[in-house]
Amino acid sequence: MWGWGADGRKIAWTSWENICKAKEEGGLGIRCIDLFNKALLAKWIWRLGSPETGLWKDVLESKYGQWGMTNSHAPNRNSHTFRWWSDLAKASLSDQGDNWFSSNMVWKVGSGKKVKFWEDDWLPNGQLKIRYERIYNNSELKDKAIGSFGSWTTEGWEWNFSWRRDWFEWKKSMVEDFMAIIAQVPLQPDKEDLRRWDEPPLYTFSVKSAYNKLVNHSTGEGGYRRYLDSLEFKGNAISTVLRVEGTIR
Repeated sequence: MWGWGADGRKIAWTSWENICKAKEEGGLGIRCIDLFNKALLAKWIWRLGSPETGLWKDVLESKYGQWGMTNSHAPNRNSHTFRWWSDLAKASLSDQGDNWFSSNMVWKVGSGKKVKFWEDDWLPNGQLKIRYERIYNNSELKDKAIGSFGSWTTEGWEWNFSWRRDWFEWKKSMVEDFMAIIAQVPLQPDKEDLRRWDEPPLYTFSVKSAYNKLVNHSTGEGGYRRYLDSLEFKGNAISTVLRVEGTIR
């Protein structure tokens, strides 16, 4: 399948792309150790940002400061603290530089005090500022939580938007569609907003799920080919890496 040494390079009987495919897809199911390491570190990011409690978490936060699940920097920028959190935060970034971890989190809305109305994924099919760009541009409130776009009355939650200018008649149907979409998620004043892993139906984090999402995020439609081509191996490094990866289950 591969070879290296005094006899020179051997014939490649199959491609890296096929080797790294899942067994169900005809590959060997060999994991990329770099992406798998990120998936393992992502478990710590998940546990630190979840409501989970424990002595281990109290010790870490007392020593290094409180962790935010979507933070890309440490809360406290002294050299000792910042280095620890920033190293962990790097695992949430893809090779393209965007936050793959945060993009795979979805909100379960409660009171709406934490969820950003326009920027966060709290409705199906992505951010509202992208789906309804014209409505977003006409809103006076931008970087605000859901709770800033209405108030509680005796009859329940009532939406209240402030527009920069009145809507033309031909755009009112778009606004009506927008209002019908956001009404699908009822607010609950006694519930806390919770972030969940985007893996239905249980919405719980697993290393396997994180690895699969990393593979899809890092390679896109080009599969493993584009990712593996970007790696540089020398000497017997290829077979060494594959032997290490092959032991991971």
